[in-house]
Amino acid sequence: MALIPAFVAVSFCGSLLVLNDELGRGRGGATSILLVAAGFIWPTNYLYEWGNPLAIHLSMIGSTLFWWLSACACLMYPQQRLQGAERGYLIAMAAGLGVPEIYLILTGRTYDALPYFDYWILAIGVGFLGVMSMRYRRYKGVARRTLLPVLVSGVGLSLTGAFSWFLLLSSGVYTPYVDQKLVDVVLCVQGILLIGAAPISLAIGGLRRRFIQASVADALARLPPDAPPEALQQALRLALHDDRLEILYWSPNHDEYVDSDGRPVGRPEEDADKVLIRLYAGENRAMAVLVADRQLASEAALFGDVVSAPRQPVLAVWLQVHDRANQEQQRLLNRRLEEERWKERQRLGRDLHDGVQQHLYTLGVSLALASDQVTDGQAAESIGRAKRQLSAILPAFRDLIHELAPPELARNGLACAIHALVERQPISVDLHLDTTRPPSSVEYIAYLITCEAFTNILKHANASQVVITTRTCEHDLELMISDNGIGGADMNRSRGLAGLRDRVHSVGGHLSLVSPSGGGTLLEVRIPCE
Repeated sequence: MALIPAFVAVSFCGSLLVLNDELGRGRGGATSILLVAAGFIWPTNYLYEWGNPLAIHLSMIGSTLFWWLSACACLMYPQQRLQGAERGYLIAMAAGLGVPEIYLILTGRTYDALPYFDYWILAIGVGFLGVMSMRYRRYKGVARRTLLPVLVSGVGLSLTGAFSWFLLLSSGVYTPYVDQKLVDVVLCVQGILLIGAAPISLAIGGLRRRFIQASVADALARLPPDAPPEALQQALRLALHDDRLEILYWSPNHDEYVDSDGRPVGRPEEDADKVLIRLYAGENRAMAVLVADRQLASEAALFGDVVSAPRQPVLAVWLQVHDRANQEQQRLLNRRLEEERWKERQRLGRDLHDGVQQHLYTLGVSLALASDQVTDGQAAESIGRAKRQLSAILPAFRDLIHELAPPELARNGLACAIHALVERQPISVDLHLDTTRPPSSVEYIAYLITCEAFTNILKHANASQVVITTRTCEHDLELMISDNGIGGADMNRSRGLAGLRDRVHSVGGHLSLVSPSGGGTLLEVRIPCE
């Protein structure tokens, strides 16, 4: 029993060394200082055994300070700062314990003079549990995993402290009628728990941090040289326990950051929820930034050197993203060209409809009037021949305008345009069309593919049934055309489909053809809508 105060003091002072190493290379912060102070104050709990009033009051003050400093140390770990609820609890705890303490010192009394004070101690312990649970719910990722052992230790010590105070005060620890055996047992159990709780919980927290540090290094070291950007991002997400972590890469061509798909995202900025941690792949050149939860800000010193060290994986991934960014830039350029091409076809179709076609109609009227007025038989025959030629040209000219820029496609979208196209086909067609409208250039490419597919089906497939399905899936338009024909279609033998495949690929899409001999044909197309 006599050695327990000394062991507790040494234990809490030893926590300083653990914290100094665990919280970042000698920067133990306020938590270690508070624990050292609590360790030195703990032996004053036993001064009451001297029996004189001064020793009893010093014992009460020491006990109060010990538990307040311990609570403060737990609430400051691991971020080394207090937030509103934690600060408010410590103020309330100081007032709830300090004011009665001052009253007792001034009046020369002990705790037995305060009715229900033992229950007040239990309430303070329950309040500590509530504040610690709030902190645990608020923390995420590395901070939560580091806090968990300290949370368990803090909860255990708060329950021990509150319950032991309740027993000691109920037994009249500061009165002549104290049950000394009960006091000795309570203080012994309390001391044994205190000897191991703080260092062990901090050591476990430190080991967890070291494991996380090692897992970050291991995740980067295990990446193969040709690992895709998604693999690097997922490896760091798992290592740092942050599902929202994102890696953005610097693109010199865009003069801004891009995501793993090569799409520009601007210049990221820190805010209340996220922090930026730079990844270096060359001398003083930040090739990428980690956009992570703000709670990782205090962990930057923990794994910053590790993240910066393996430059080859970061550089290899950056080169892939740089290539993707160039491809994305080219895709967007091709997409704009397709949009301009569609607008130009619409303009040309309107000009032909409103200009040339109207002149042809006027020419037909003029020829009809001339035919009625002419008396020469040979001239009448020539005019009649011209009228017949014009009558034959007009339908073909209208079809040309329609193919150039189908009015149904421009006015009502892809679904209506396919309906109008199907009505002109001499074959049974089953339609499953999504009425959601993608961009006009995407609709136009899909419509051209549908027209080319019908041309091939009617010429070569000998099919009796066609199924057309369109749907908007995530950010893509999917088009599927199948028939029950003889199959055997070859993309390379169809110049029309081969050209459309190249156009689909140029805007970041994909076109595939499955056509086994005797098994029908399935044409699948996916075109990005962004």
